[in-house]
Formats: sequence, structure tokens, C-alpha cells
Amino acid sequence: MSFFDLKEEVMDLQLTQHGKNLLSRGKFSPSFYAFFDDDIIYDASYAGVNEIQNKAEDRIQNKSVRPRAQYVFKGIEENISKLTLSDNTATDNFATFDLDPNVENEYCLGLPIGDSSLSSEAAPAWNMEFLHGKIDSLSDFLSTSAVTPVQIPQLNVSVEYKTYITSADSETGEIKKDYIPENLRVLADQELAESSLGEGEDVMTTISDAVLQVIPDFSLIDIFEENSDYEVENFDIEVFVLEENEDSNNNTIQTQKQLSFYGLSDTNDPLDNNYVEYYFNLEVDKDIPDDYFCAAQINSDKKKNMRIDGIREFDCPDLSDARDLYDKKLEKIEDC
Repeated sequence: MSFFDLKEEVMDLQLTQHGKNLLSRGKFSPSFYAFFDDDIIYDASYAGVNEIQNKAEDRIQNKSVRPRAQYVFKGIEENISKLTLSDNTATDNFATFDLDPNVENEYCLGLPIGDSSLSSEAAPAWNMEFLHGKIDSLSDFLSTSAVTPVQIPQLNVSVEYKTYITSADSETGEIKKDYIPENLRVLADQELAESSLGEGEDVMTTISDAVLQVIPDFSLIDIFEENSDYEVENFDIEVFVLEENEDSNNNTIQTQKQLSFYGLSDTNDPLDNNYVEYYFNLEVDKDIPDDYFCAAQINSDKKKNMRIDGIREFDCPDLSDARDLYDKKLEKIEDC
């Protein structure tokens, strides 16, 4: 490890091992950047030092020892032993290999500097409301076997489909005991039609007129970032799968595998476990079907949602006791 010469050096750029691998294959094409300040102590009290506030700026800018960019986070020989042959066709009879980028993702790309509103003295904070579903457990820190705990809140939510066996009248076909709630009826019918079970009308009826009913479940979450400027695109959504593997010492470790969105990719490849839609449907803002708001028993009365920059209307005529969505945070729009 080496350090900056504060009198002569300002910036140090280094490619990680994954970046060098992409560059050697002609696939290095960065699309965004971020700034990090993990090596800066803004409040000296966290280092056991009493400091006058006015002295902090001079200490940070002129007297802090700043290490150069670290770009190796794992033994190079170990990385070489784990190289996998690239899916791309080799050129000039020269095989190309892929490096696993998880090491850089877990140890290098930590917490980038964010934005806060100039009109607020408070730090940005998350405001989340579960319109349907609930939190199973929560933690203030992200902690795995691969990374040092960082202050990223973790909310654990489960989506569970419940199945019941009931029976139907042999003459009328009417179900004797219906387990599906009325507000979930439309979702249950839709998912039955989209599944392989819906290919035949009598596929749900078996011996002795027994009927299998599946009660769907979903999470509908309102997410808002307080104390920051509202923009059209406020969030980036990434989906990962946690996989368990064994290291060289036969210890079980968790690694992250990032998934792609099949609907956003220009590919004719079949939908497989590399895509989000293989596991579940993820809809945001105006793309959320009205049926989910109705199933959550939320009533829309031509309210303007400042968070999605538009008017969201949905009609749930059968749910007279539905509750208002954002009743305190949205303003009504009068009919023209």
C-alpha cells in the first residue's frame, strides 16, 4: 500500500482485475461513475480525538493521509485458478476467460456519496410503507460472510402462496367452501390462467370432486426518500441471488449473483435463471396493474401522486370499504 503526495497528486485511477480482464477482451465500456469517501473521517470523535469543528476542513484537505486506490482484493493466483471459459467465441484460436466480479462488488464498491436536499439540514432517510404484506424481520446493518458489516438497513419480507383442498358440488360445480378471499379473487383467476394448470377447464377437479385452491400473495410497497430532491428517476433497482459455495478450505460462503431484467434486454435467448422474471414479477410505479391496488383494498379518487409525477386512477367497484392511498401525502384533483 502506498499513499498520496498531497503536494503533487490529486487523483489516482486503477483498473481492478475484473476491469483489466474486460479491457484485454475489448469489452471494457464504463457507463457511469461514483465518488466514495470511505477513507475520510469527518467527525474526529469516532477516532477518539477531540477537535474543534473549524479545524476539520484543514485536517481533511491538507493533513489526512490518503491511501492510493486499491485494485487487488484477492490473491491473483487464486483468481487464475478459478478462471472460467468465456461464452463468447474465441478469436484467432485464442481462448478468452471470465473473471468473477463478485470480489470487487463486495469489497471495492462500498457506499458511494449520495445526494441530499439543499433545503433540508437532515440527512437522507428512507420512508417505506407496506400497502400489502409485512416485514418478517429487520436489521440496521448488512452482514454476510463475505463483507464487513455496513450500515445498510435490511428488510426481510416473505411472499407465501397458501394451498387448500376443498370440494365442489357434483351437479352444479359450486365450491362448497371457498378459501380465496374476495379481494384476491381476480389475482387468483389471472395466475391460474397464466399457469400450466389453466390449460383445461376441469384441470382443478380431481377424484371425488376435490378442488385445489391456491391463494396468491404479493408485496406492495411505497418507497420514498426523505430530505432529498425529487427527480423523475429516483431509484436504481438491482436483484441478486445469494448462492452458497465452498472455498478452498471447504468452508461454506455466500456469493452474490446479479440477475438481469429479461424485459429490458435485447435478446432472443430463452428465459432462464439468469433473469429476474424467472423467479417473480417486479413492477414499479405506473406499470403496477390496477388489480394489485384493488387487492390491497386501496381506493383511488383521482389523486395526484407527486412521487410518480402523474395521476393514478383505478376502479374497485366491489370494495366499498377500501382505504385511501396516500391520504395525507397526496392532493385531490378536481374534475375539469
